[in-house]
Amino acid sequence: MPIKGGLVEIVERAYDVGAPLGRWLQTIRSTAERAFPDQIACQAYTFSVSPTGDWRLGEIASAPEHAEWLRRSHRCASPALIREVYFKGPIRRIDDAVAGRAPDLGAQSYWRERLHVTAVHGLDPSGNGCSLAIIRSKARALSRIDRVTLERIAAHLATAYRLRLRSTSPTRDHPDAVLKADGTVVHAEGSARDADVRAALQEAALRMERARRHHAADEALGFWRALVQGRWSLVERFESDGRRVLVARRNEPPARALHALDERERKLIALLALGHSLKLCAYELGRAESTTSMMARSAMRKLGVASRAELVEIHGAIVKASDRASADPPK
Repeated sequence: MPIKGGLVEIVERAYDVGAPLGRWLQTIRSTAERAFPDQIACQAYTFSVSPTGDWRLGEIASAPEHAEWLRRSHRCASPALIREVYFKGPIRRIDDAVAGRAPDLGAQSYWRERLHVTAVHGLDPSGNGCSLAIIRSKARALSRIDRVTLERIAAHLATAYRLRLRSTSPTRDHPDAVLKADGTVVHAEGSARDADVRAALQEAALRMERARRHHAADEALGFWRALVQGRWSLVERFESDGRRVLVARRNEPPARALHALDERERKLIALLALGHSLKLCAYELGRAESTTSMMARSAMRKLGVASRAELVEIHGAIVKASDRASADPPK
């Protein structure tokens, strides 16, 4: 998958959460079109999706003809196809998702245009998400490096969109910490005052700067994790005197109540249930891979399951039961 550059810029634009939604999506789209020179078009759109396959489009930045194609193919798609596209991992070659589904009207609508899409799904456990669709005239295989790179972009799209939704609440927009561009913590409150947290925030700030300076596009994103200790997003802000600072805002992924598990374990399996690998979960939460592996083993032991597949199945059953309960009219 040819990459011209600008992958870090896609992430930077994603965290401009104060921009109007339409402009935010358009900027992500145009930056992606520069980053992937073999595409004929890109789309950026927000959506919501449920584990039962109920999908709703939010706002979209796209050429009009491709926007209509997206709407039509999703409108025709069966719930099973929607689940196949959105709940089998953050990176989906839609050719693979629709293969063998000839009777599905959504699959028929997709193939009719003779275009090929690689979807980068920034899906949050809440069911809200932001996707980037890379549209090509010819099918392209994804190498391991391609997939890892796109997964990291998906992680930042999900994290940034969640932060954007939370930032609409004034009570949630207050930062827990403020850092200088060099990582020096100049203000911290609450749990961000802990020495370990301050050190983690400083390290994350330095890694962000390293990502910006790194020349290899597919390696740069490895430095910039989606969260710090599974709790905070670091976002740029410019003060009235023009100084650039970084602010840390609480932005942890939501997790369903599983009383046998602690908070960190609940967050992890909520991400695993979206089809994410342990390695990607570590990147999303800003934790070491060894830590996420240990957390997964702990969750399995507490719930009495023998595999990650069983762990995800239990979580999915809880989600569906909760969704059914919330959908039932009050008696």
